Amino acid sequence: METTYKMEVIDDNILNFRKPNRNLYMVVWQRLANSGIHYVWAKDEHEALVIAGYSPEFVLHTVVKISPLDMPVCAGVQK
Repeated sequence: METTYKMEVIDDNILNFRKPNRNLYMVVWQRLANSGIHYVWAKDEHEALVIAGYSPEFVLHTVVKISPLDMPVCAGVQK
């Protein structure tokens, strides 16, 4: 038996505004106690880190450029 989930593009959870000169970035952050992911519209990796990141002195970041055609989708229980 196959289970079907309602899936939606999480456009409302993306930081900043979509404009022609901006790309979509995923900013993954990790520190000792916890970690998380932010999605942000930015001109480059540095701007994405400034908008969505935390102090690099205390938090490790990975910034990944992703295609707007492959927008993130959300499925499951929203907390």
